[in-house]
Amino acid sequence: MVPFAALVAIAGGMTGVLIWLIRRYPSTTTLVQVELLTFVLVMMATMFLGAGAYISSPGEVTLAYAVGGNMFAMVIGLVIILNSFSEEAEERRFNRKKWTPIFSILLIFNEALMGFVFHEAQSGLSLDSSALGASVGTVNAAVNTYWFFTPMMAEMVSAITLVKNRSKGLNGVYVGLVGATAFPPTLIDSKSWVPIGFALTLAALAYSLVLSRGARGKQERFGVAMVVLLILTMVASYLTGGWVVFAAGILVAMYWFYNDAFARKVVLPAQSDPESATK
Repeated sequence: MVPFAALVAIAGGMTGVLIWLIRRYPSTTTLVQVELLTFVLVMMATMFLGAGAYISSPGEVTLAYAVGGNMFAMVIGLVIILNSFSEEAEERRFNRKKWTPIFSILLIFNEALMGFVFHEAQSGLSLDSSALGASVGTVNAAVNTYWFFTPMMAEMVSAITLVKNRSKGLNGVYVGLVGATAFPPTLIDSKSWVPIGFALTLAALAYSLVLSRGARGKQERFGVAMVVLLILTMVASYLTGGWVVFAAGILVAMYWFYNDAFARKVVLPAQSDPESATK
């Protein structure tokens, strides 16, 4: 088992990298820039996968697979990026509508991998031998743990600061998602978590309705629908006795959150005067 203090320090560093990427992506304008950010996310995911394999079965073979996988991903990524470097490519704008879902999925994938690997490193895992059981156990171990929720909260708050002036009607839902996912259900007794989760999400829903003047806009209605979805997943997970349903709902909500937050270019204060608004 890895010492808890060491895991906290490493997780803090990894979270810092992800927050930096979240801050950089909204202001990215060229294809080369977005390829570099995506390359970092892919390298982090490869590293997490290799670390998870090694921790589950320490040995020379798994270490070789981990190092080899990282090297392969790095070489392929660098070849693609270096091939893009030219005066023309550096000025080429990227399709934000196309790249934002990719960036959002990779970001969530890294968050889930971090949760799984750090949970595994702290306490070890004993997954079911069946394919379905192993899949459910993997999702639970990846998402329903504070190793996922705590970094995710920090990253969500970072994303909120970038869009706070762009879509005030949705900010209530943004804040509500952070509050509703403040603690993983496995951290406290599930019977206590359900009413707490309901209260947080209902408060977020009411807050969003007030800010969006009855949720008349299309985006506002969709945002409120996502909070309702989170409530329904809590109900379903409570009735079925399986928090994997809740984990799946969280992943869907996070995809919507990031995809919407990064949908438009954001001008950072460092790039313009303090009065600059999002574009």
